Amino acid sequence: MKRMQISLALLVLPALILSACSFRTGKTSPATQASPSTIVPAGQTPAAPSSPGGIETLPDGGARLSTNDGLILTLDAAGQVTALTLNGVAQPITPSLPLVIRDLTDANAPDAPNLLANPGFEDGDAGWSPMLVKGVTLEVASDAAHAGTNALALRGENGSAGAVISDPVPVAPGKRYRVSGHFQVEFGYVNFAGPPTIWQDTLYRGSQTPTGLYLQWLDAAGQPLEASPQLAAPLHWNAQDWHKVTREVTAPPKAASVQVIAGARPVEGAVWIDDLAFVESPEADQPLAGALEIAADRVIQRGEVAGLQVSVSYRPYGDHIAVTTTVTDPSGGPRALDVGWGLPLTAEGWTWWDGLRESRPVIAGLDFARAVSADITGYLPISLYPYAALENGQASLSLAIPLDSPRYVLLHYDGESGRYEGRAHLGISPRATKLNDSADFTLLLYQSDPAWGLRAAAEKHAAIGPDWYDTPGEAGDFTDFAQDHFSASGKGGQTLRAYNEANVYAAQYTVFELNAKIADKDAPRPTYAQALEYIQSQSGSENIQQATFSASVVCDSAGEAHLKSVNVYPWAARYWSSIWIANVDPDVAGGYGQALLNKLGDLFTETAQAGLTINGVEIDNFISVTTVDLCPEHIAAADLPLTYDPNTYQPGVHVASAAWEYLVQLRALLDAQPEPYRGISVNFWGLNIPNLLSPFIDGFAGEGKVATAGASNWTPPILDYRRATAMTRLRMFSIQEPDLTRSQVETAAHEAIFYATQVGRGPHAANWSSELEDILAWANTQSKPLAALGWQPIPYASTDQPDVWVERYGTQAFAVHNWGDAPLDFTLTIDLSAIGQSAEGLLATESISGENVSITIASDGSIQISGRLEPGRTAVYWLGK
Repeated sequence: MKRMQISLALLVLPALILSACSFRTGKTSPATQASPSTIVPAGQTPAAPSSPGGIETLPDGGARLSTNDGLILTLDAAGQVTALTLNGVAQPITPSLPLVIRDLTDANAPDAPNLLANPGFEDGDAGWSPMLVKGVTLEVASDAAHAGTNALALRGENGSAGAVISDPVPVAPGKRYRVSGHFQVEFGYVNFAGPPTIWQDTLYRGSQTPTGLYLQWLDAAGQPLEASPQLAAPLHWNAQDWHKVTREVTAPPKAASVQVIAGARPVEGAVWIDDLAFVESPEADQPLAGALEIAADRVIQRGEVAGLQVSVSYRPYGDHIAVTTTVTDPSGGPRALDVGWGLPLTAEGWTWWDGLRESRPVIAGLDFARAVSADITGYLPISLYPYAALENGQASLSLAIPLDSPRYVLLHYDGESGRYEGRAHLGISPRATKLNDSADFTLLLYQSDPAWGLRAAAEKHAAIGPDWYDTPGEAGDFTDFAQDHFSASGKGGQTLRAYNEANVYAAQYTVFELNAKIADKDAPRPTYAQALEYIQSQSGSENIQQATFSASVVCDSAGEAHLKSVNVYPWAARYWSSIWIANVDPDVAGGYGQALLNKLGDLFTETAQAGLTINGVEIDNFISVTTVDLCPEHIAAADLPLTYDPNTYQPGVHVASAAWEYLVQLRALLDAQPEPYRGISVNFWGLNIPNLLSPFIDGFAGEGKVATAGASNWTPPILDYRRATAMTRLRMFSIQEPDLTRSQVETAAHEAIFYATQVGRGPHAANWSSELEDILAWANTQSKPLAALGWQPIPYASTDQPDVWVERYGTQAFAVHNWGDAPLDFTLTIDLSAIGQSAEGLLATESISGENVSITIASDGSIQISGRLEPGRTAVYWLGK
């Protein structure tokens, strides 16, 4: 049958996706030497991927835990870590208790002395000065106040901005402080657009200036330590009622004082700011002390901390040690907790790895982490990658989290205390009746190859839990990929039948958001109240997003329905539309999650009866707004441990935990269908959260710009991260950028080949010529064979040029790319023994040029290939005999 040509311009990005299964034949998994694991309940680790480790009872009542690959952890009878051995070498340890709890339950209470003068503007503007006045009026007004009589009012229109700055407040370097303030918006929300790559990450490090609180640190001479103030706590969109924003910070070295800045970008009318605070953070880490209980397969320590019943279980496996901590509140009260388990390791001079290629030397007194925020409404720090690597050239030690269910954990090295730690943000609530007033998390401790930094940590993580990174099913090859709203009859049925006949992978489009078209685009911008009133009025609608709104919309820290945004979007260009954040837990009564599963179940049944096949489900904007849901009914439905809101320290359910529960049931629904295997694909913008849900995902798509400002989803560090998240599974990307030149498209095409990413032109990429689409089609012919082999975390290859990077696919293909601005001559060196190859009879071909290339055999058995690359270009070398 003639192949149906489907224009990528018709696919709204993750529509492109799909089935990682379709390219799986011959793929080499990084975990091929590991036995299968399974997804297991919360608080448990998977079955050991190799033989169990060892436990030795010591004369003093302590225990020595060991893996089969040279990791030895020693605990004394009181539970202190007293020794750590890596590959036969004792490491510098200062004996101490590894488990600490910081009780933040009362952190929202205004007990600590406020160091700010006139924090509520009751004395007019005393202690405050204008810092920015751009189209706004700044005044102390009495028309709204969080408490007392007055508040600061910033009045303006869309595009305006204003800010005030406090008088300096003395601080002590290294001391923790908490800054907070209350905001209310006359229009109901502020307008600051941006994808998760901004809200979770670069917002705190870049030049964006949303409504919120900022800090300007000063030295002893009163001069700024940084050129620009540091964003502390943003206000994310809605604040029809008073909203509190909060951030805990540590005063940097050389800081003598700080100035608090409060700023806003009104949409229309006033933004009121009141009751600002800058206080010392009094909560201290409290250690767990208690005698060890030594069993055949684990060591347990129990005790009480801050009124909590606490247990820590150590279980050694052949290649890692699993450390599981469980906390229970017998009083049955709400709790916000930071629970940390760490090694008292002196690591000054070691190397901390931030990414696959980025590293830093460890310096005493500084904290080392690659953190992003788990919550777009505030700063709740978690690690970008689910594993960390700290190495000294001879040994590498990793802390990691298992991906058997979501937990929100920061992996970091604290150079001040000399502690290598995983710190979990846990919540306990009496409303969460399924959780028995408990929460838990697990850390994995393991060694890896120090020569390969975080790459080796990634490979070992995949070996420990292979099912976290690979999904079952062999779906065969498809001619193309498409997503749509299918049906058994009508237009949706006709489209599906055409796709089936053309062997096109057809995915049913879904989304984890609640959307509504509010008004014509020529009407005035809707207020929060208008947007809310409209969608609430649709409770009887056949649109399940609108019909289930009241049951499913996330509650923010003020109890308001949590708005994602209001805008005129390209996909509904004639309307003002609102998008709201949803909790998709199927256990929420009358909720969107169960309604969507019911609709999908009916759809699969009806299309099968019509002789049609839907190959899988596509989830658009996959957890693109990550936050903590405080709705009491949603907390009551939770089956996984809670976390807490970073602004008010109230325990709540993270939307990713709710999504896990949905995905469990979606996977069961798809597995109940007759063959073929049905895939799950996602369009993911978020950071960290996709890792926590990745065991369910067959294909990972993305979208955005690739060449100009705003290409936040197509930067080398983000492409590295997304490639490592997908591991051997399919990666796809839809370019949503107009007016690109041929040179820009060619560069993006070569970058896509380097990362084995299928790339296409999205529907919002206007003003392209057809020949530019041909370039992307050509790139896909180059990247598909690489994807079929599977990306490998460790390339076992390098080049002699820092700007020429290398990636390996299977054991046969090596892609190199010139990220520099000038042509470069390079030599690629490949360690054949590490990939099980020999040089005898070996041939090499460069697939983009189609030319055979010469090989030089080094004395150590490695091979070298010389080449030259123009800037922005890729070469792919294939080895064979």
